[in-house]
Amino acid sequence: MSGEMSRALVLEQFGRLPRLVERPVPEASPGQTLVRMLASQVAHLDLNVVDGKFGILPDLPAVPGTNGCGVV
Repeated sequence: MSGEMSRALVLEQFGRLPRLVERPVPEASPGQTLVRMLASQVAHLDLNVVDGKFGILPDLPAVPGTNGCGVV
């Protein structure tokens, strides 16, 4: 998949909207699986993370959302 690009909403600062960016598709290391995401939802809990009001916040930059549908 070398040279292939993907798009992601990236959260760079809490309290601001994520930005749509293009970035290279990563290579899977031994013992890892690469999943091509077909769809991913933004749930109400994700909005709390974006606002910086969730109990556990990710290190930034981060891609919000943990649910989705993909192909291995």
